[in-house]
Amino acid sequence: MSSKTEVGKAKVKSIPYREAVGTLLWLSLGTRPDISYAVSQVAKYNDCYGIKHWEAVKRIFRYLKGSMDLGLKYSGTNHSGEFLGSFKSLRDLVDFKKTIFKGMNQREITDLDILEAIAFADSDLSRDIDSRRSQTGFLFFLGSCLISWQSKQQASVALSSMEAENMSACACSQEGIWLKRLLEEFGCRFSGPLTVFEDNMACIYYSRNPGDHQRTKHIDQKYHFVREQVEAGNIILQKIKTDDNLADLFTKPLSKREFYNLIQYFMHRVYQ
Repeated sequence: MSSKTEVGKAKVKSIPYREAVGTLLWLSLGTRPDISYAVSQVAKYNDCYGIKHWEAVKRIFRYLKGSMDLGLKYSGTNHSGEFLGSFKSLRDLVDFKKTIFKGMNQREITDLDILEAIAFADSDLSRDIDSRRSQTGFLFFLGSCLISWQSKQQASVALSSMEAENMSACACSQEGIWLKRLLEEFGCRFSGPLTVFEDNMACIYYSRNPGDHQRTKHIDQKYHFVREQVEAGNIILQKIKTDDNLADLFTKPLSKREFYNLIQYFMHRVYQ
């Protein structure tokens, strides 16, 4: 969709496309994770943009103008149980995790700096029609507070949805382990291993099975990192329904209903 003729190239030459995308990148990395996927897509065309790309950028700005009161909210207490309880497919897991803090009230949990590390990971197979590479998306929460996120195209082509999901889980696990070590240096303590919610059962089974299979022996050695972390007890991969997987927002364009249904879990009205 980039300009092919000299007239078309001259028309877009005066458009501040790179400056606009740079501004959106700054926002998506700081306080507006809800635009991360859209910005990652328009950023790919910084060197070959056309009128259609510029219209997409302006549409992102229109969305931001209409949602200026949305932002991230951070709490001084641990609300991980309430947060997970808002997902229908995770309510059994919430009951299980309550045993971790059995006999302790919320004040005691906060005073001891015991934190619950939660992550959502997802991918979309062959999303890019030019390179056929998949899109990785993940989010990290401390309690109910979003602290880290990413929407990025994968470095190589995945041959199956399980492989694409495994690559996404690997990137998510690396980020999670680094975050936990960083927070532990600040004196924080965690209630247990990092819980990563994943909507692909094949990926979860693959992470728990140390054996190689005919259909997975081509997977790069570095993506076995997830297996090692699961075996060491540093990470737990848990099943979640696709409709509840917040990382789905970071891997593909969604309908308006699906989009607003997911962002309500981490985007809040910060002022009236």
